Parts: sequence; C-alpha cells; structure tokens
Amino acid sequence: MTNCTKQDFKFINAMDYLDDYAAKKRSQEDRALIMQDIRIWQNHYDEFLRSQPGGQHSLTSLLAQIALGTTQQPRQEGLALLTVHSSKGMEFDVVVIMGMTEGTFPDYRAKHAALVEEKRNAFVAVTRSKRLICFSYPKTKMMPWGDVWQQKPSRYLSDIGIIRKS
Repeated sequence: MTNCTKQDFKFINAMDYLDDYAAKKRSQEDRALIMQDIRIWQNHYDEFLRSQPGGQHSLTSLLAQIALGTTQQPRQEGLALLTVHSSKGMEFDVVVIMGMTEGTFPDYRAKHAALVEEKRNAFVAVTRSKRLICFSYPKTKMMPWGDVWQQKPSRYLSDIGIIRKS
C-alpha cells in the first residue's frame, strides 16, 4: 500500500487483530466466519482507497462510503440494488429509479448547493442505463407516525419531459 496515512495503519492493525483473534478460535466454523468478515472489510477498504483522493482516508469517511453503498461492486449478472451514489462509473442494460417524488428525490432537506448535487445525482443515475430506464413513484406514502401523505412526482421527471409540470 502506498501513501498510507496514520488512519490507514489503524485500519490495517484492526484487521491484523481480527486475524489473530480468528486464529485463536477452536471452532473451524467460527474461524471461517471471522475470516469471511475480514475479507469483506478489506474489499470495502480497498475500494474506498481507490475511490478517495489521497490523504482523505478517515474511518468516518470509510463508514460513510460503506453506508452509501459506494464500496460495493455489483455482480455482472442478476439484479443489483444500488443507491444513485453508488452507480457512478457503471452501466447497466436496464435501470429502474424508484421513489421519484418531491421530498424524496430531491430530498426535502436539500437547499442551494445540495439541491444542485441532487440534480447531478439524478443525471448520473439516468445515464447509467444502456437500453431501458424506468421511473416509479407512489401516489401516497405511509409516514412513520401513521399518516398517509399524497405524493407529487419529482421535478426531475418534468425536467426530462416525462411528466408535465403541475
């Protein structure tokens, strides 16, 4: 590994610690499960290092990238469920973008620069399709407190000419 930061070594040390811990387990099954987890974390970390500019390899940033799904690489066949953030750089024959309602996409909290970023993410998601793109949105949404809210299609659907502006 080149250009390792102090944070990188902490991660490497944690993986070494888990490897030592696994070696001390009596059960072959326990050792195998721990080793499988170590490989998964190392794959996340390797993808994270390749995708982040040098010197920006904090544990917080790694965990955020894992939560967003950007460190997972989809398989070549079958169905891949991704966030719009993790689809960057990939192409698929068919892309389905769900939840295209105001307040969901774009997010209701997005203002100014964040709203511009949301629009850019929508563009990236749309351009991932090689053959077919499908959008979906619910007419109503059950809120966590039990209310049912009427939903409006996302402004992005009217921006690309799929739905007329209301």
